[in-house]
Amino acid sequence: MSNSVQYANAEGECSIQTQLEQGVLTVSIGQKDASFFWDLRVIHDLFALFQKADADEAVRVLIVQGSGPDFCAGLVARAETGDSMEERARIKNAMELVQQLRTRTLKLLSKPVIALVRGRCSGVGIRLIEGCDIIYAQDDSQFFFAQDELGLLALIPGGADGPSCMSARARSYYSICEQYFDGNAAEQSGLVTFSSSAQEIVEAVQSLAKTLSEKDPLAVKFTKDTLAHVGSMSWDASVNFTAAKFAELKALQAVSEGSATRASAVASFLAGKSKPGLGR
Repeated sequence: MSNSVQYANAEGECSIQTQLEQGVLTVSIGQKDASFFWDLRVIHDLFALFQKADADEAVRVLIVQGSGPDFCAGLVARAETGDSMEERARIKNAMELVQQLRTRTLKLLSKPVIALVRGRCSGVGIRLIEGCDIIYAQDDSQFFFAQDELGLLALIPGGADGPSCMSARARSYYSICEQYFDGNAAEQSGLVTFSSSAQEIVEAVQSLAKTLSEKDPLAVKFTKDTLAHVGSMSWDASVNFTAAKFAELKALQAVSEGSATRASAVASFLAGKSKPGLGR
C-alpha cells in the first residue's frame, strides 16, 4: 500500500498517511500540528483505503488515529438550498459512504480495526469509530454530536441514528443537548471500549495491535463474521450459523496448513534434502 494519500481541502494541504509495520497498518488522518476538519474527499479516501487494506494479505490489523491534536474536528460541507444539485448529490453520496462505514464496511472487514481517539471527535468522526471493533480514547478527549452534521446524515435512511453501542439515555442526552463529553463519559456510555491517560493510551493500542497481528487471521475473520451477524438472529439460527462458520474455518485452516506443508516438501525436494520413493 502507498504511504500517503495527498490532497488539498478548504483548510489547506492535508493528508491521510499510512504506515505498515509487521502486519499493523496505521492510518493517520489530518495534519500533524493543526486541528483538521474532514471534507468529502476524506470520506471517499478512507472508504477506498479500507477496501484496499481488506484485500491486502500483508495487513493483519488496522489502527485509525488523527495525525494532529484531534481525531476529527468536524466536517466541512454545506447542504443549503442554494447549493447546486451536483454539490447536494456529492454530499449525499459521501453520507451514504459514512453510513456504510459505520454499519457494514468496518464491521465486515476481515481484519480487526482499532481506533485511537485524542482531542476532538465530532460528528462523522463518531460515526467512523462506531464501526471500529475496539476504541481507545484519551481521558481528556472531547466527543460532540454536531447538529449540522446530523442534518447531513439525515439525507439518507438511518444515517442520523445515534450510535447503537451507546446507552439510549446517553445517546439522547448528548444528541439533543449538544454537550461535549470526555473519554471517561464515552466509556461509561458504551461509545468507546477504554479510556486511558495520554501516557498509557499509545502503548496500550500498540501492544494490543501486536497481539492481534500474531493471531490466526482466519480465526479472527471467523470471530468478526460471527459478531457481525448473530446479534440479529434467533437462537436456533445463530447456533446453525456458528456451526457452519466453524466448519468453514477448520476447512480453510486445513487447506492453508496443507499448502504450507506441500510448499515446504517441494522446496526440500528441489534442494536435494528429501528424495521421495527412497525413504528419505
